[in-house]
Amino acid sequence: MIITSDLLDKKVPLEMFPTRLDSATNLYTYVDGKGLILYNVVPDTWNCLYTFYELNHKFTVDNYEFKNKDITFREMIDEYKRQYHKIYEEKSGFTKEKRKDILISEYSKTFDVGKVNICDELDCIYELKYSKSKKVWTLYYFENYVADRVDNLEKLLEQKIYKQEFLKLDEDVDNIDGTEIIGNVLHLLKSGENKNKLLMNKLEEAFSLENFLICAKKSTYADADSSSKTSFSRVGSKDYEFKSDGMIYHDTYFGGTNFIGEEIVYNEENVPIWGMNYYGVTLEDNLSEEAMDKALRPALSQVGSDRSVLAVRGPSIFLNDEYKYTFNSQGDINCFSGIEEIYKDDKLIYRLDCHGGLIK
Repeated sequence: MIITSDLLDKKVPLEMFPTRLDSATNLYTYVDGKGLILYNVVPDTWNCLYTFYELNHKFTVDNYEFKNKDITFREMIDEYKRQYHKIYEEKSGFTKEKRKDILISEYSKTFDVGKVNICDELDCIYELKYSKSKKVWTLYYFENYVADRVDNLEKLLEQKIYKQEFLKLDEDVDNIDGTEIIGNVLHLLKSGENKNKLLMNKLEEAFSLENFLICAKKSTYADADSSSKTSFSRVGSKDYEFKSDGMIYHDTYFGGTNFIGEEIVYNEENVPIWGMNYYGVTLEDNLSEEAMDKALRPALSQVGSDRSVLAVRGPSIFLNDEYKYTFNSQGDINCFSGIEEIYKDDKLIYRLDCHGGLIK
């Protein structure tokens, strides 16, 4: 039973109390024109690839006892989170980044496709399952990530290790050729936000500067909850840093309502290879934070989704209530300039100019 939002404040039935805690980390891959890749690893279900086979990589607690049996599903999940953090993250050292690294490593090793890049995260899932063989209820936590690039896409699509099929995101089905699609996948695809993340992170072959920039920009300032903030590089600066596959993206800026900044990408030899300078002005000081939260950050999180503009800021247009974001660019990733504007009720309240390109 997947614990949905409508169940959170309801009491956990005594007969369903878990005595075991478990977890899984899943990788979702969506191929443009084909669909979401599903694997028939377990004969009676289709699922995304669950790669944490080695028990020493998993969080599992047997014979766990909840001291208080008069609790809601929300309180039960909160207790799970405390144990997960204390035992798995703090004591065993399995931080989020380490879990993602293991997931990438095992996925790459399973299909021998070289480098793999995780670029986004779908909703997490908590599920109560009953094991008939062990006669116990288990509370599972599922982390769900999206990969947008592999070194050898053709090899992945032609792999013969597991039977695989493609699920169109607009298909309303619960099985493929009579074999059921696991409930977790169907639950995630009920969310329009999850579907959009898959569509915006189509699996592509090889690593490119543009793909790296898209992933870096989504993971830094555009993500309000990002952990990518780093110590200031210069007095008074605010800095973000993103690392993947040996490459580094660094964004440093100064100011608030009026701000100036610079983004630099370093290659594996720590040599700067690409950069962008920008200067932004907020024309209505009292709207600065609201405009950032309702227009700028949501727009920047869609970087790369609109191929009519360069993937250095947001899409050409983004609407959110009374706010309108626009971005126009000239040139290509090697040498470009652009203008970003935000309007509230058709009144210009913010403008940013940017330019940049390759560094040689």
